[in-house]
Amino acid sequence: MQHGFGESEISWTTTGKANIILDNLIEMGKIKPFTLVMSDGMVQEKVGSEERLNHVLLERMLVEEIIPMAEKKYQFGGCKEKRGMAGLSMGSVQTTRTICDHPDLFSEVGIFSGFIRDNIEGNPDRDAVGRKPYEQTHLKAMDDPDFNNYFHTFFRCIGDNDCFRSRFLEEDAIIQEKGVHEIRKIYPGGHDWNVWRPCFTDFAQMIFR
Repeated sequence: MQHGFGESEISWTTTGKANIILDNLIEMGKIKPFTLVMSDGMVQEKVGSEERLNHVLLERMLVEEIIPMAEKKYQFGGCKEKRGMAGLSMGSVQTTRTICDHPDLFSEVGIFSGFIRDNIEGNPDRDAVGRKPYEQTHLKAMDDPDFNNYFHTFFRCIGDNDCFRSRFLEEDAIIQEKGVHEIRKIYPGGHDWNVWRPCFTDFAQMIFR
């Protein structure tokens, strides 16, 4: 699970109450227990005198360090059918990039208040990698005829009063054009945890079935 810009990995349990949500769903028999791994998404690189986000470094850290470490320590995974990835806001960009670049690693996808386009890429104030604006090369993975077969769940959602809703609606056209099979839901609310908690609650009941 990936958090949003300016937050940290503990946001999912402190403000998001993800641990309590999962405990309640397990108690009610609505889900089977699974392990929630939360990582710090504010991975930055020094550019001159500034620190700038680098989603490429985060992706590498997830694939090469976090997943192997977590699966070795807790012995819950080991194959894509037992792995999923989700994130909110900035974390949704990180999720989309990672699952597009590594569809062989994940079977469940959650994009909350979510973006499939990278809004860091090409931004002169944030892009540490120095890419050109709007290359969005990760989206080429969606042109693969087998893209839909990689995932059991592709869940995309946002609040009806979210400040980024227009961007979400623009990306509806990309999803439709590329033929991505998604579950799409609009929640009452804005770009905040009053939306993301219900998003997580619903997503948790869709996955690992």
